[in-house]
Amino acid sequence: MITKLFIENYRSIQKAELPLGKINILTGANNSGKSSVLYAALTLKSLVSNPNRSLDAILTLPFINLGGFKEIVHLKNEEIKINLAVQVDTPKIPINYGVNFGKDESLLYLSGTDSNRIELNIVFPYPTNKTVLFSFDDLNFKNKATNTIWNGFQTESAASHSNNSVKTHDELLEVDSILSIPNSAVNSIDFTPAQRGFTKPFFGAVPLQAQITTEDEIATLLALDRDLESKVSFYFEKIVDKIHLVRGQKVMLDRDLAELYGVETRALKQAVRRNIDRFPEDFMFEMSK
Repeated sequence: MITKLFIENYRSIQKAELPLGKINILTGANNSGKSSVLYAALTLKSLVSNPNRSLDAILTLPFINLGGFKEIVHLKNEEIKINLAVQVDTPKIPINYGVNFGKDESLLYLSGTDSNRIELNIVFPYPTNKTVLFSFDDLNFKNKATNTIWNGFQTESAASHSNNSVKTHDELLEVDSILSIPNSAVNSIDFTPAQRGFTKPFFGAVPLQAQITTEDEIATLLALDRDLESKVSFYFEKIVDKIHLVRGQKVMLDRDLAELYGVETRALKQAVRRNIDRFPEDFMFEMSK
């Protein structure tokens, strides 16, 4: 699970470190950087999904063209670098995985719980043809001195290069499995645009893009995938059935909302109370009778 998002010199954000949980709510005035947080995470996914493209192509998201490096870097200062990174929990320790985008040269890196970093300088398009050799000791993993080859996206244990005794097959698999977690976590990032229903009574089929965002694309997808249509109908009815009319107001019970988000009711209520200033006054009320 991604537990932190680091953003530096990306659009309007000079530097930010955002702790993340299962449910995260961004609030603020227009043009305060909320969209940039989402775009930053999706830019990381764009990099991981296909690094063998130009830098500007990686920075262009499927549903919006933000411009190239010059337009996206903070204050349009091409002398500085854009830093995007995530912190991901692993069975051993948290691992930071990130990239420094530069106009001419970029850098991929991994870091553990201390200041040590595994770095790989690259130039886009990058066909993953460079590697760096490092030891688990470099990431402060206890009792894991296996040497590992990393190309920025995939790892391969290099026991033959290690100065330590050769690890068992299971231990080598564990090493590769742990180091694949950050990449998999970033690749699982997805974006679902908010839609308030359909605005037209009829739709014609349209070509589907990599990121589906328009209502015409959604209607086309539903027409092509009958199983998806059934799922949407099922979950829509499941949500609607949890909406109650109380004292003239349409409401949902805390336990039902928590179930939809996949969290405990207690955790949902705590999250709201700790951030109560970020919610409208009528977002929640408690009934005593």
